[in-house]
Amino acid sequence: AKEILPARLASQEENLLDKDQELELDFKPLPDNFANVIGRLLRACAEYEFLIDLFLRRLTNLTWYHYSAVLGQNSISRKRKLGAELAKQRDDGAAQALETASYKGLEQTIQARNVLSHGKYIGMHKEKACFYTFRPSKSDDYRSGNLGHLYDLPTLQLWADTLEKNLGPIAETLSVDKDLEILLKAMKAKPK
Repeated sequence: AKEILPARLASQEENLLDKDQELELDFKPLPDNFANVIGRLLRACAEYEFLIDLFLRRLTNLTWYHYSAVLGQNSISRKRKLGAELAKQRDDGAAQALETASYKGLEQTIQARNVLSHGKYIGMHKEKACFYTFRPSKSDDYRSGNLGHLYDLPTLQLWADTLEKNLGPIAETLSVDKDLEILLKAMKAKPK
């Protein structure tokens, strides 16, 4: 089945559709190759968020229990902002480490992660997967809060590959690689 759906342009993302743009969608299941790459991207983002959690926990000197209760439920974007603010107050290079642990495209990757993990897959448009999200709006026009996001496979692969490749260097830059080793030992897990 095919249907024309309205969408709206918001922010600077090139993946968003204009609200007056009509989009012909093929309502077929998400292709396996897309599902595989999306899984890799979500997994890499989860690992990145864990590195940020380790970094924040070290900056705050909180126990895991207290960290989880106080900061753990924040979004990854909020955690990055908190980390930047906390790191600025130190003179041990933490602010520089956090800045260095970022790369061009990381913010866009995290925004895509949010859409892919919280949005609704609604079909394919040409060779792109379309996801629907909603942002609250004061307008009575139902279209004002509807967002359509289109992602092609090469872009998703690039984001997943880049983040996966950078996880090790990010852990080293944030000086949390030793924390990871301690956690693995505590879990009696050994890398192959």
